[in-house]
Amino acid sequence: MADVIANRVDYRLLHGQVMSKWVPILNISKIYIIDDETANDEWQKNVLRLTAGDKKVVFRTLARALELWKEKRFGTGRVLVLFKDIETARAAYFGAYEFPELVVGQVPGAPDRKIAHVSINVSDHELDLLKELADAGVKVTFQLVPDETPADLAPIYRKLKADFAAGK
Repeated sequence: MADVIANRVDYRLLHGQVMSKWVPILNISKIYIIDDETANDEWQKNVLRLTAGDKKVVFRTLARALELWKEKRFGTGRVLVLFKDIETARAAYFGAYEFPELVVGQVPGAPDRKIAHVSINVSDHELDLLKELADAGVKVTFQLVPDETPADLAPIYRKLKADFAAGK
């Protein structure tokens, strides 16, 4: 059974901050990317493999990742699980991959999103999805890099829900 060290949402998946900060600090040996689009895009997978250097990268659709979790617990090694979006992380959790913590990293800005923490943006709907995870027992934090203090969901949720309600 793999030792899943961290679960992270980051729309960029593998990039400089993940490879130069998260992977070495957490001593990761395998990166598991759960995203339907990426798992079916050979060009994108090749680019991400180049970014990963000598680290093993596994690409899976959500459905296949859930099957493999039930069968083999993602194999062996120290694993970092990456989700491209909050919706997929939520679907994985309620689909049988129950993880204790979720770190929300880079989520881009959009007209329906507000800044949750630094450059991490969420929509009202995504905020509700994160609250569902928290209510189920997942510790949800916002954090770009490991040497930054993580920001807990609860105060961010209260502030952003008020802002969304007020149309700010």
